Amino acid sequence: MKAKLPFFTTLRLAMQGKTVTKILTVFLCAFSFALFALASTGFAYNKTDFLVRAYTYMVQNTYPYITFEKDQGEGEWNFVLGQERIDRIHAKLGNDFAYVYDFCTSPVMMVRYERFFFEEPREILPEGYSLAGESECFEALGYTLLTGKYPERADEVVIPENIARRFQQYGYCDNSANYIRLIGGCFEDGTPYYDPETKLPFFEDVLPPHDYTGYYYFDGAEEGEREEIKSYADLLGKPLVLYGDPEHGGVSENSIYTATIVGVADGSTKIKPTPAGGYYPVNHFLFSMAWHDALFQDGDEFCTRLVAPATDDEAYLRGCVELTLEFIREYKIANPALTGNNVAIGAHDIYVLVLVGNGVSNERVIILAGTAAGILFGIFAVLLCWHLTSSSLDLKKRKIGVLRAMGANEADVKRIVLFEALFVAICSFVLALTFTLAGFYSFLQPFSFFADFGVSVLQLNGWNILILLALSFGVPLLCTIVPLRKFLKKPIVDNITGK
Repeated sequence: MKAKLPFFTTLRLAMQGKTVTKILTVFLCAFSFALFALASTGFAYNKTDFLVRAYTYMVQNTYPYITFEKDQGEGEWNFVLGQERIDRIHAKLGNDFAYVYDFCTSPVMMVRYERFFFEEPREILPEGYSLAGESECFEALGYTLLTGKYPERADEVVIPENIARRFQQYGYCDNSANYIRLIGGCFEDGTPYYDPETKLPFFEDVLPPHDYTGYYYFDGAEEGEREEIKSYADLLGKPLVLYGDPEHGGVSENSIYTATIVGVADGSTKIKPTPAGGYYPVNHFLFSMAWHDALFQDGDEFCTRLVAPATDDEAYLRGCVELTLEFIREYKIANPALTGNNVAIGAHDIYVLVLVGNGVSNERVIILAGTAAGILFGIFAVLLCWHLTSSSLDLKKRKIGVLRAMGANEADVKRIVLFEALFVAICSFVLALTFTLAGFYSFLQPFSFFADFGVSVLQLNGWNILILLALSFGVPLLCTIVPLRKFLKKPIVDNITGK
């Protein structure tokens, strides 16, 4: 009856052989495995994953907002985000966004207050930014109420602190009577707006075109009583005249309404410098979602941005990246004459990042180079292990032949060979892991690092270590199969004689 070969005898036989050959094989295998693992950071590169990591860093460290915008439109100077994109953003990411209205694109905010013009008081407040959202969103974006409350109704507004300071400086008066409707360049009674004596329009440099229809501010109307504003609280309950029609919907100069000031807010608490530049929701007039829903019943034709507070939700940030890449891809398809990556659309820091990196825009090159290098180093490692197994069996074949003649079975012989392969695998993995970590953190990561975005194009993670582990153990063990089968097919006599 054949007895099982003792464990220590098996281990001793497995470790026999040329020490220099083993050391050299382990070292060279470890080096090739490490090179393969480093190359895997290239062929495992994923552009979306890289952008998610970069965007997460930007949101958490330098740009504390989620902002969707469009700085390059289908027409010149067209910054409107578009209802179709707004709907897609809400469908993918939810409705926790505030709507931004930019004075460059809409007459939403043409409220008036006093400034000095040639040292004479006039009642003009230039168009301004406005932000429509929920109070929770305002607070998360960094707004702080200095007095009053956030708006809840369509006819309520919160003014920014810089405007409140102007009211303190110049005082306040209700000038709603100064808004006069023009129809085809004439007053409602049919009188043209020109000077009876000179036959020229009043203030020709500031009046609208001759055929203008809509409301316009005139100094000639009776001015309301001026009030001193000692504190921000004195502004609460005061009326402001705005363009739009919350009752029937629509924003145009053909309609005006009066909103009530219900608060003063400071929106500068989250401002941070960012290398990518960008938009900040600061010093805006704040409106409720009831205002937004009332004015834009048939679709939002004026929204220039959607802005939401920062988050660390990876799925949410990945959705921002994926949606931005979709917008960029669709824009390029719709504009085939466009060259390069100069499409500014989607989540702000993502499209900026797409413009920046050489490696970021050459995903296929990175993957192809990493794959080619990995295959080359992998083949080299296989040949090394094959040579070690074959030469080791040649050195041990007489001893193993004697053992087989004394009753050792094939399983014993396999264990001798596999123990040697396992020893090579363990030593190679430990050494290869050391080489990999040293190579990545001392060379690859600094070489592919984007300081402004806090991430490297290449990343060493658990998958790369798993690849290294599979190589270190898989290659030596698999390389024993063919030489071992050839050895076992030979008669015991040939093993003993060394044939």
